[in-house]
Formats: sequence, C-alpha cells, structure tokens
Amino acid sequence: MKKISVLCLLALSAAHTLYAQTVNLKVCINMHCNGALVSGVTMPSVVLTNDTIVPHIDPADGCWLYEGLPAGGNYSITPEKDGDDLNGVSMFDIIQGERHILGLEPLNTPYHIIAADVSKSNSITTFDLVASRRLIQGIYTEFPTNTSWRLIDAGIPIPTPQNPFQGAIVETIDLNGIQQDTTIYYYGIKVGDTNCDAFPGFSGGADDRRQVALSMPDVELEAGQTIDLPLRLNETGNWLGVQMDLQYDSQVLEIESVHSPVFPDTDGSAVVYPKAGAVNMTWYDVLPYSISNGDPLAVLRLHALAPVRTRNAISLNTSRIRPEIYSATEDVDQLQLFFTEERQISGTGGGMNAIVSPNPVVSDARILLSLDMPETVSVTLRDLAGRQCWSARRGLDAGTHALEIPSYAFPAAGVYLWQIETGNGLVSGKLVKN
Repeated sequence: MKKISVLCLLALSAAHTLYAQTVNLKVCINMHCNGALVSGVTMPSVVLTNDTIVPHIDPADGCWLYEGLPAGGNYSITPEKDGDDLNGVSMFDIIQGERHILGLEPLNTPYHIIAADVSKSNSITTFDLVASRRLIQGIYTEFPTNTSWRLIDAGIPIPTPQNPFQGAIVETIDLNGIQQDTTIYYYGIKVGDTNCDAFPGFSGGADDRRQVALSMPDVELEAGQTIDLPLRLNETGNWLGVQMDLQYDSQVLEIESVHSPVFPDTDGSAVVYPKAGAVNMTWYDVLPYSISNGDPLAVLRLHALAPVRTRNAISLNTSRIRPEIYSATEDVDQLQLFFTEERQISGTGGGMNAIVSPNPVVSDARILLSLDMPETVSVTLRDLAGRQCWSARRGLDAGTHALEIPSYAFPAAGVYLWQIETGNGLVSGKLVKN
C-alpha cells in the first residue's frame, strides 16, 4: 500500500488569535496541459489552534474555498489526488517515454517529463516504462512508488524545463501572515500520461475517436481441435504500436499462444495472461511498421475444450483499457473487432498446419502456415486441368507465417487446387474463385 501524506494545517501564534479580521483562501487545481479543472482531490479541513475546524466548501467555479480564516495566520496547503492509476496511461505514453530516453523526440514540457517519471525517482528510465506497461497489462493495479496524480505549485516557474528534477518540485504551498483574500493555483499532472488524454475526474466521456477494424474468421471448432487463426488489421498504414485486452470463454476455449508477425516481441513481455479468460497484448516500437489491409496483426493458437464458434467465445474487453492502435503520425485510433464469414480450408501434415482463406475468394487469398521446424516451403496453385497457375518457394523459420496468393494467380472463375509441400510432407485443398 502507498502511504500518503495529506497535510492542510494551521500554525497560529497566540498573538494571531487576537485578530478579528478574517480572510478567505481559495485553492484551484487545473490540468497543466489544457487547463481543465481537476476533481476528486483530497482537501482536508483546516484545524485552528483553538481546535476550531474550518471545512472547505466547493464553490461553483470548481475550486475549493476556506472561509473565515483568521488573517495573519500561517497556512500550509498540500492537496492530493490518488486512485484510478490507469486513467490516461497507454502504450502511446510508453512510446513517447522511450523516444525521450533515446533522444529521438524529447518530451516538450517539464510537466510531461514529471508525468513520465512514474517511479518518482527524479529521472526517466526504462523502469518507468516497465511499470507503466505492467499497469496496462494488469500485473500492477497501481504505481508502486507514486500516487496517480502529482499536484504542484503553478506559481513557481521551473528553472530548468528540460530537467525539472534539478530543482525542487513544490507540492506544498506555505502562506505566511496573509492579510487578504487569496487564491492559489496548482497544476494537476496525471502520472504516466504524457499525451494529456487523462480525464480530470474519475470517469471518461464518450469515445469519439476514429475506428480501425480488426477481423477474425468466424470458425466452428470441435472439441479437442487446435487451430491458428489470424487477427487481421483491416487498414493499410504505418503503425507504432497497439494495446488490447482479449477476453474469451475459458470453459470452452484456450488461447495457447499469441504471436505477432508484425511487431517483434523484443523483451518477451508483450503478451500476458492476467487471469483466466483474458490475454493482454501490447506491442510497440519507436519506429513505425508498415501493415497492409488484411495482414495479420497477431496469430492466435486456439484449442477447443468443447464445440465452440469463435464469435461466441472471443471479444475485445474495453472495461479496463482502451483497445488502441498508434499511427506513425501519432494518431491514437480505437480498435473494433469483427468476425468474418469465411469458410476456412485447412490441412495438417509433416509438422505443419495450413489455413487458406477466404473461400470462395474474390481477389487474393491468404495462407496461414504454422511450421514445427525451419522448412523450405513450395506452394503451388493449379486449375482442374492440372495447369500450374502460380507457384512460390520460400525458406521459412519455425513458427507461424502469413503467405499471400495474389489475385493474378486466378485467371478465371472456377475451382482451383492448392498444395503446400515441405521436405517432411504436404497439405492440399480446393479454392473457389468467384
């Protein structure tokens, strides 16, 4: 548990208690990046030396107000806001943090730098990126060494903006001997949020961002069947990263593995299973990857425990994190999952598993090929007369690969025969071209 110091005390000398004049003290807290008023702040009552309690009230302007304080008193104000640590934290913030560390694109204000220091170590390191990622993945429920917000004195300029940790970060404002009504201002900094998309309260509004479609084949599985299915991105673009939670019915289905043919899993922590029936996927890089419409963003190995249809057992979970994808132009788009009505043709043999879809095919077809070991793979497409229409030969490593049969391989409508052969076996099937 985090230990939180919340202080709003009055220290008055005996001479000060003789004052009859009173003053009002107002405290306003605004987000540093857009000026939005921050709600849900802990503002305790002021306790006078004679044990009189002066509670704060909430005026219409969204600030906090202490009325009738003795003038000439010394006041120390430390507001605080904690909880909902995941608010505003996404893989895009991690991308920005890593770019800052590498010097590719430094964070442009001292307040964004303070936000990126999630470990409260007065520096930005890979430990901050790891902590944020673990929060997104559900491994952490809160930042272990920091509150979820930092509220700092807005009236004191930061002398070294490129390194705000060189000086004191003032979170307590001391007012000594005030003789008139006073308003003080704080900046609210959401820890972990470097692109300023946190909600200043504890709940967000409607998500009106652009949608990007994910698609998965809608497949009927029999009990005991294991199959690799693509999770396709239905938009061509250059992308920096992605985050999502998939939920599935663990009573009828297992997700045995998840692999991205697009984003490299450089640190081995891109896919986690925080609880039964849930898998969290977070891939990113500081340089964009090109993905074409229909390319697999990920490949899921599914094992059916009972007869099941994929659309009835798998969905995107939006209750904890937002399913998002980040473009090279730093747009943050929301992901929507759809299931495609395509009949899969599959086969197994020689330590390989192949799925060819869609069928019937309208333009090009895709082969999702899983190999148990490195192989030289030959793929051929023939018409019913036995004439070869297209072929390809590739050396592939063990794992899952997405191969494309181009549209020009189908010269006319009709039935075609496909075959995939390795040194250890072959699989084959039929495709219909409309």
